[in-house]
Amino acid sequence: RVNRSGTEVGAPRSGRSHRFLGGRDREFALSGLELTHHIDQANGVLVVSLENTFAGHNLPTDSRNRAIDLVVTLFDSRGEPLHKAVTEAGKTEGTARLRFRNPYRSAGQPNTQIPPGETRTLTVDLSPEVHRATIKVLYTLEPYIPDHAAHWSQEWEVQLP
Repeated sequence: RVNRSGTEVGAPRSGRSHRFLGGRDREFALSGLELTHHIDQANGVLVVSLENTFAGHNLPTDSRNRAIDLVVTLFDSRGEPLHKAVTEAGKTEGTARLRFRNPYRSAGQPNTQIPPGETRTLTVDLSPEVHRATIKVLYTLEPYIPDHAAHWSQEWEVQLP
């Protein structure tokens, strides 16, 4: 329910919202994604998983322009990022990256959307010089824009042993 206090006919009055929440709404989108991570000590890797927990369709959707990127950046003891990842869009932020998108048919690239209830995992080698990591999820309305221009993003800090 919402209170209409504007200039529309019948205001002020109570009514129902006509707002449609989707990928553009950060909190709503994140509520449908479950991010988990752990360190696999035996193999010396950081394992990051992203699951489509409640959408009844592939993510992202709405348009072939939409993309969700999962980016892991490793840092050395001086706080400098290690190794750069390069994707189809030429983006260089991060040490490792997965892109989820349904590209245009003419692009000849695979559909990497996350189907309902499925999980995608990114595994990143942890060399001895790694002291910390960040995990970032970015939602972009256009696949070839720089990371800093993402429609929304969420970042987590990971302390490493």
